[in-house]
Amino acid sequence: MLTHKTCRTLIAYLISCLFIIFVAGCGGGSESGSEAQATTPIPDAPIEEKYIDIAAISAPIVAVRVGEMATLVDSKSYAVSAQTLSYSWSFTHKPDGSQAELQSATTATPSFVADVRGVYMVQLVVSAEGVSSQRAITTVVATIDPERPTGPFNHLGLSSDCVSCHDGVKRQSNGEFISPKLPDHIATSNMCQACHTPLGFAPIPFVDHQEVFFRSCSECHNGVLAIGKSEFHPATEVECDQCHNTTHFVNIEPD
Repeated sequence: MLTHKTCRTLIAYLISCLFIIFVAGCGGGSESGSEAQATTPIPDAPIEEKYIDIAAISAPIVAVRVGEMATLVDSKSYAVSAQTLSYSWSFTHKPDGSQAELQSATTATPSFVADVRGVYMVQLVVSAEGVSSQRAITTVVATIDPERPTGPFNHLGLSSDCVSCHDGVKRQSNGEFISPKLPDHIATSNMCQACHTPLGFAPIPFVDHQEVFFRSCSECHNGVLAIGKSEFHPATEVECDQCHNTTHFVNIEPD
């Protein structure tokens, strides 16, 4: 039988053990918390979009005879940057049958041989510090002697940016307004030269759909504003662009 003294000793030992366990538990919890705090991920810094003042500017209208070399000269595009401008020129439109190829398309003075009569539309995008400009389009008119170099009116050397004159404000020498965009024109940007040419404003050789603001093909291609679905077209319910595209309307990828 345990004596009173022995019982008190055992109780003291038990209390001591419980105290040691309690202290160890607190210390472990603190260490665990430190580890958890150390492994908390640090959020990434927000990505800032770079911006510099940069712009591609349309060059003057160029006129050549078929078979001649057409040279474009960019002298007005700019970027507020210590870096030198980088150039990227490309055709957005060539006359049917033309095999023209741009030479020196990454310089300020590209050139090509105008091998077919008509209008060539040449796009320029400039860049610096990884930032690219909006595009600008320059017009090149190729004619055959004795035609007027740029069609009915003398546009040689004038800006390819049509709205710099066709703005509804400037007037001709006879006092009449220089024709602006008509009120019933379809919804587009003011980059007239993307579709129209000096050879004749109404008959356009090409529609650059980047400058058209309709949300769906059928809003414009409804048989009134532009050619609509043929009467021989198979019965469909989807939008035109599910099969057709803006560069090769007949070559389709059926959906």
